[in-house]
Amino acid sequence: MRRNPLEWAILIVSVAAIVGIVGYLLVDAVGGRDAPVIVAEIDVAAGTEGPTGWTAPARIRNDGGSTVRQLVLEATATVDGAEEASALTVDLLAAKSEVELVVGFSAAPSGPVEVRVVGYEVP
Repeated sequence: MRRNPLEWAILIVSVAAIVGIVGYLLVDAVGGRDAPVIVAEIDVAAGTEGPTGWTAPARIRNDGGSTVRQLVLEATATVDGAEEASALTVDLLAAKSEVELVVGFSAAPSGPVEVRVVGYEVP
């Protein structure tokens, strides 16, 4: 039985697609992943005073190539002359993704808000 040109074209395109997908998956599996790169930004200018204290939006990004779980961050600031700390926890932060949170203190900070990574788990 003789195949027509359309059947040959579909066969060639299908084989090329399968080879391309398998090649991509192999390169992705063999290639090393970059370490997580956690970046935290707090918008102090957008902070508001409320009944439970002062809060400001925070954006946490993972610019690296690996996912992290149970990310714990600590924000510190000077409030009423004393240093105060606020903890932030993110359950899961995928590679190249971001999450928006809210950081809170008892009152508006009198200086900059510093953020540091306390720890995380790499799945």
